[in-house]
Amino acid sequence: MDLIKILNESKKIYNVQIDPKLVQGFYLGISTNDALIGKLIKAYSYKWEKIQKEFLASHSFAVFDGTVYESNAAGNQERHITKYIKNGHEFWLFQYRPVLKSNYDIALSYAKGALGRMYDYPGLLRFLFKFIPQLKYGDFCSEYVAAIVQNYLKLPFIELKPEDISPSTILRYCSLENRGWRLAAHYKDGKPIK
Repeated sequence: MDLIKILNESKKIYNVQIDPKLVQGFYLGISTNDALIGKLIKAYSYKWEKIQKEFLASHSFAVFDGTVYESNAAGNQERHITKYIKNGHEFWLFQYRPVLKSNYDIALSYAKGALGRMYDYPGLLRFLFKFIPQLKYGDFCSEYVAAIVQNYLKLPFIELKPEDISPSTILRYCSLENRGWRLAAHYKDGKPIK
């Protein structure tokens, strides 16, 4: 999708203004919401991962040139970035530079190829019960994002298997340890936070 089309769509359809820089390149997104599954994910991160409250998150997603690739209850999907701005949830976008063009193309191809895969509900339980086997043909949100970053973009990232990474772990890692990741945008209630 080209930059001008994305910016025009964001104004017309979603009635929001987005920074043109946010629709160019790769971003790692993390969001939080108060849906039941989101609350459970945050509770797990707080109680068992011992993550501080300011880093609790319930969802993660990858953004390639303004298009979000995510795994949610409906499976792996693509959406427009302004969905996150419009829905009012708090979210963060982190960027790593430079990203090799060849790795970017391979990662985007993987993200598109994985569209339609089912959501890995058993994978969420695997955080508590390690004996549950890894689902071969499904992902949960942070597993999908971690696979893109680790296996295809080949960027410095959390040294765990993708299926062992939660959204809160990603937020804490990018915020504190950073290793080249920088905060590019932070939105809450549809407005940027400075």
